[in-house]
Amino acid sequence: MSAPFDIGPLRSLFDIARFIFTAVDVALIAVFFYAVFRALHFRPKFLAGGRPSKKVFTLGAKLYEERWGAIMQKYAQGTPEGMRVAIIEADALVDEALKQMGLTGEHMADRLARIQPDEVTTLERLWRAHRLRNDLVHTAGFRISPQDAKNTLEDYEAFLKEIEAF
Repeated sequence: MSAPFDIGPLRSLFDIARFIFTAVDVALIAVFFYAVFRALHFRPKFLAGGRPSKKVFTLGAKLYEERWGAIMQKYAQGTPEGMRVAIIEADALVDEALKQMGLTGEHMADRLARIQPDEVTTLERLWRAHRLRNDLVHTAGFRISPQDAKNTLEDYEAFLKEIEAF
C-alpha cells in the first residue's frame, strides 16, 4: 500500500521542470551580466587623465567657439547687465555640452552630479560657477563684481576646454 501523498511518476517530472527552470535562471543571470558589461561602453567618457593623440575638428567645435566669442563680447561691454547675460549664456552653453555628452537629468545640477570628480578636473570650478549663476538668476538684487564675473566665465571656459568643446 502506498502513502496517500505518494506522487510516484510525477516526482521525476517535477525534477525535470526544476532542472529546466534552474537552467533558465542561470542563463538569464548570465545574459543580465553580459548586457551590463556591454552597456558600460555607452557611458560617457571623460579625458581627465589623457588626451587623444589627434584633435578632430568638428562643426560642433566651431559653433561652440562662435557662441563663446559672442558670450565674451557681452562680458566685454563691462555693464552689469552684459556680465549677467554672459554668465547665463555661458551656463546654458555648458549645459548643452553636458547633454551632448550623454548626461541625463532634468536640470544641469542633475547632469553635473553624474560626473565623478576624478573624471573632470574642473568639476568643482564648474559647480561654483553654476551656483553663482543660480544666485544671479534666482536672488533678487544679486550683484556681481567684474572680478567674480571674470572668474566665473574662466571656470566655464576651463571646463569647455577640458572636454574639448573648442
